[in-house]
Amino acid sequence: TVAQDTVVEEIVARVNNSIITRADLRRNQEQTAQDSKEQSLTQTQPGDRQANSLRDLIDQQLLIQKAAEMGISADADLVKRLDDLRKQMKAASMEDLQKLAETQGVSWEEFKQNTKNSILTQKVIGSEVGSHIQITHDELQKFYDEHKAEISQPERVRLSEILVANDPNAPKATSVEPTPEQVAAAHAKASD
Repeated sequence: TVAQDTVVEEIVARVNNSIITRADLRRNQEQTAQDSKEQSLTQTQPGDRQANSLRDLIDQQLLIQKAAEMGISADADLVKRLDDLRKQMKAASMEDLQKLAETQGVSWEEFKQNTKNSILTQKVIGSEVGSHIQITHDELQKFYDEHKAEISQPERVRLSEILVANDPNAPKATSVEPTPEQVAAAHAKASD
């Protein structure tokens, strides 16, 4: 008999009933490194990057679990977010968006799950943090008074121009001088 190889993924963290695997951590680090490169950010030390990635994944899992406790769903939002991403990436269809995701080394299911997780974490943060922020009118006025110089802008004028052809029926390539009547008619139209 031939023994079958069994691949067991190493667990690096347990967050209540969820686990974070070495593969999850590696993918998060690769994505963070890619984002940093695209944004021309300075690279952190590998040890710091790994610690930050693990902390981010744990925070995300906690927020996803909190969303489940609060009964927050992201299914309807996921469809809209995917369609928005499709438009941003100028993909003609969802199949094209799927191909774009897969060319970046991400499976379609993983791409959708990451997008859904992002929506859930945003909703929980908005609900838990946003609901506790209360800014009074006095605080707004104080902020305005302290930052008036930064907020105020000098008086501005916006100019617009509308061109009216002297002879709209004339071929565009010709340089025939318009008659005084045509100029007067165009001037009257522009004045109106």
